[in-house]
Amino acid sequence: MAKLTPDEIVRRGEEIYNEKFREEYEKKYHDSFVVIDIETGKIYRSQTPEKAFVTARTNAPGGVFCLLRVGSPDAFRMGPIASHAYNRSL
Repeated sequence: MAKLTPDEIVRRGEEIYNEKFREEYEKKYHDSFVVIDIETGKIYRSQTPEKAFVTARTNAPGGVFCLLRVGSPDAFRMGPIASHAYNRSL
């Protein structure tokens, strides 16, 4: 696969999720994290992003992955405290 930008990886991961997994996963696994191998379309689910990535890397060491949170538009949200801490470090 040609080298992809982060935006292209996310776009492809979201396409795969929406086409193959959204309906089932939104009902069964709300708030779980999924890592999608965008080259194979295989999905790895866990309650934490770290565990999902470990499982994905173990099964597909050369994979290109997209992280999503089931039922959420973002994998992570930055609240006011985290935003303030981030801005102070710049």
